[in-house]
Amino acid sequence: GRVRVAVGPGGQREIPAFNACYAEKANARLSRAQIVEPSTPVNPGAARSGARVTVPIRMVNRKVLVPVVLNGAPPKIFILDTGANVTVVSPGLARTLGFEQVPGEARGTARMASGQEVEVTARRLASIAVGGARIDNFGVVIYDLAGVTQSVGSGIVVDGLLGIDFVGRFTTTIDVRNQTLTFQLDEPAPR
Repeated sequence: GRVRVAVGPGGQREIPAFNACYAEKANARLSRAQIVEPSTPVNPGAARSGARVTVPIRMVNRKVLVPVVLNGAPPKIFILDTGANVTVVSPGLARTLGFEQVPGEARGTARMASGQEVEVTARRLASIAVGGARIDNFGVVIYDLAGVTQSVGSGIVVDGLLGIDFVGRFTTTIDVRNQTLTFQLDEPAPR
């Protein structure tokens, strides 16, 4: 599916209506999402009930870098961004995986935290996974992350932002000292 988000100048009057509509539609779609155990357990000793998945992360310039797998492809580096409502994929990665933007295609508008309006293209992925934490039929937007990736540092390729639409589906623990990210797989995150 495609998503079109348009917020008028200032956006204040439209925000309550947008948030209510977004919450209703997002909850309906997320309720159909499935959390699928990997074919080979990430933590073989963990019982099915109470299973946790722990993945290594990197901390660079106060950013949490996470390995993310889209549609079963090799892992790519995403920034964990709990302030992002949706997961964002760079145009380069979208092109590599075959779901790039098409010239002349209708695009939506989204408002960044800074208030800047940007054009985005929405796509639905077969799956997204971080370790054994996986969601099928997952929506993302495509947007150029050049400014964000520069803030991470030279030599590090960042292909996306892992948003709260993924992370919020799990009880999530970030262990900065040990540089790990843990997802509790079988209990829904508090809403």
